[in-house]
Amino acid sequence: MYRNDLTYIHDQGYLLPAKEAASFIVELLQAKGLRTGRTLDTGCGSGHSTAVFAKAGYTVIGIDRSPAMIRLARRRVPRGTFKISSRLTHAEGPWDAIVVIGEVVNYLPSRQALQEMIRRTFETLRPGGYLALDIRTPPPPDAPQEWTNGQTGRDWAVIATSSVEPAQQHLTRTITTFRKVRAQWRRGKEIHRQRLYHPVEVLHWLRSEGFRVQMRCGYGQTQIFPGGKVFIARKPLSEK
Repeated sequence: MYRNDLTYIHDQGYLLPAKEAASFIVELLQAKGLRTGRTLDTGCGSGHSTAVFAKAGYTVIGIDRSPAMIRLARRRVPRGTFKISSRLTHAEGPWDAIVVIGEVVNYLPSRQALQEMIRRTFETLRPGGYLALDIRTPPPPDAPQEWTNGQTGRDWAVIATSSVEPAQQHLTRTITTFRKVRAQWRRGKEIHRQRLYHPVEVLHWLRSEGFRVQMRCGYGQTQIFPGGKVFIARKPLSEK
């Protein structure tokens, strides 16, 4: 998943949402008095969001399951700390903030895995710490259940066809990449599968764990993917 060519394309053509989401989170943390602290950037990709947190003065660790993504992230943030991992939480807390930007949780294999991630996140956050995550939700029944989109750059192009299985609440995305390397174009293909979640159930899991939660349609003025939801969750200062 996210091998070299798709990683390059994602880094070149899809950087803005991650940077804008991270900037919104920085503003939120600073407004709440968290101007420094330890931040875990989960699913950090090629490090665009990590760079925003680092520049703002946070001690940030980025994790991602893609070695290609981590290689780019290390170049982008030379003084950053990055780890290749498919786990979304680590026991290296306590953290002041944990961020999961870009439908990362939809790649988890099961509902139980997401609930476990929420539990571990609550455990490893400091009291008063924040979790920011977003999810992709099922499209309405009257909306298209299959669609194709794409984008082009100077030396790359990408076409993605997405198909939803309503009964299983799964989305399958077939991604075809084209990249020009040494004057030659090469073609690649990746298939990504995601589990879709209803916002109400994720809101329930967060609150049941003890978080105080605000649900949004985007990060500030930045709208995420159609039908997506953002959750800003805070661990109470006191568990009483």
